[in-house]
Amino acid sequence: MAARVKASIAELDYRPSHLARSMRTQRTSIVAVVVPDVENPFFTSVVRGIEDVARTTGMLAVLCNSDDEPEAELRYLRLVEDQRVDGVILASSMATAPDLNGGKALPLVLIDREVPGIRADVVLVDNEFGAREATEHLLDSGARTLACITGPAGVSTAKQRLAGFMSAAAARGIPRRDTTFRHADFRLMGARAAVRDILSTSSPDALLVCNNVMTLGALQELAGQGVRVPEDILVAGYDDEPWAGSWSPSVTCVAQPAREVGKAAMRLLVERIEDSTRPIQRITMQPTLHIRDSSKPVVAAV
Repeated sequence: MAARVKASIAELDYRPSHLARSMRTQRTSIVAVVVPDVENPFFTSVVRGIEDVARTTGMLAVLCNSDDEPEAELRYLRLVEDQRVDGVILASSMATAPDLNGGKALPLVLIDREVPGIRADVVLVDNEFGAREATEHLLDSGARTLACITGPAGVSTAKQRLAGFMSAAAARGIPRRDTTFRHADFRLMGARAAVRDILSTSSPDALLVCNNVMTLGALQELAGQGVRVPEDILVAGYDDEPWAGSWSPSVTCVAQPAREVGKAAMRLLVERIEDSTRPIQRITMQPTLHIRDSSKPVVAAV
């Protein structure tokens, strides 16, 4: 009988109804991943890590792009609740926690960014440490007037990286008048505009740019303005993408363990789905500074 059933399944190409199964088990085996920019290689690597773990658990990850718009995030979160996904991994640009599903908890893990008022598992990278390390390196390379381009003022990663930049400068006795910063949108054109604004009012020795896409935009704008790296200005970026090592000059970057962030987040989400009562977990990973030519001072030939 079993052999006949299996033969019929193969002949008819029968597949069990996922919807019917989810009604019985109260599980869909689907998780949603909401990120601010799917074109940003950092989040691409995070999603890859999420999928690495999801496959081993028999789950599927559905990707949602919010464009850093809190309203879009909220729409996605309401949608995935309506679709009864098993949980959500979220990189949020919200300033405060939303009210979802009448306060009923949806299994949730925050990545990269924290949101005041959301009590959830979270996987972060030590942003302040990374920015501080990069800034200290620029100062060790001889910089005395510093500039920083960070992300939107309301985003926790932007605040933390700016705090690391400012604390490193203060610890070395750099006067506040010799440091400047601009908020941008974590995108290429925003960084180009920020560089133009900085150069219109000052001539810094060094520039820290606080994400990978903005680093590329800053380098493009500096080249367009005729400002040479590293001869005229030292540059360090954030996120170490493959292009950084092959750019001319090669670009010093703070490398984040993006894929490991995704893996850790997915493991936490699976644990939360299995046991909603376990204690909240907070994982903070360390970045690594990769020093290259863009931050090395040029020694004049004798």
